Amino acid sequence: MESSLTMPEVRAPPQPEAMTPAPPPPHLAAAPAPAPTAAAGAAASLPAAIAATDFQPPPPEPALPPPAVPATTGQKPATPSKTAERLGEIDFPGGTTELPAGQETPLDQAVSRYRQNPGKFRIVGHAGTPEGAVAQMTSFRAALDRAQAVAAALAKKGVPADQIHVEAAPAGFGPGENRAEILLEH
Repeated sequence: MESSLTMPEVRAPPQPEAMTPAPPPPHLAAAPAPAPTAAAGAAASLPAAIAATDFQPPPPEPALPPPAVPATTGQKPATPSKTAERLGEIDFPGGTTELPAGQETPLDQAVSRYRQNPGKFRIVGHAGTPEGAVAQMTSFRAALDRAQAVAAALAKKGVPADQIHVEAAPAGFGPGENRAEILLEH
């Protein structure tokens, strides 16, 4: 098979450029020398530390008085104290996290108490005390799931979701495992 492409013709091969020397540096006029009387007058008007050519040590640090300490009575500021009323506890069989059947009584009592004296529910889930990091995370998740199951049941009974706070207690915190506490804070 024959190609229709043709070789281009070069008129003249490129030639290297000739070396040229660098241009000469520009001619600068010499700066005029200051008059002797002006230099003496300028040095006299400068501060001594600037006019001197010798090393000058830094000035000493200023002596500041100690900071004023506000007078206090030694007591912490008063903060509104929250009281938590323990309304009940729900036991979860074995390693389950679903709300067991027959646990309506503590929930109904908690909702009744909430309607008499509103506050915020705090549901604290508990789980066992395992060994090892993976088992501890699994235990924490089970405790949190138990608390969320109780919170969902309270929400179904008419308690607003923003009035329910869910948390998991650290492993081994408090007596008993596999449970959830119902607290009402005022």
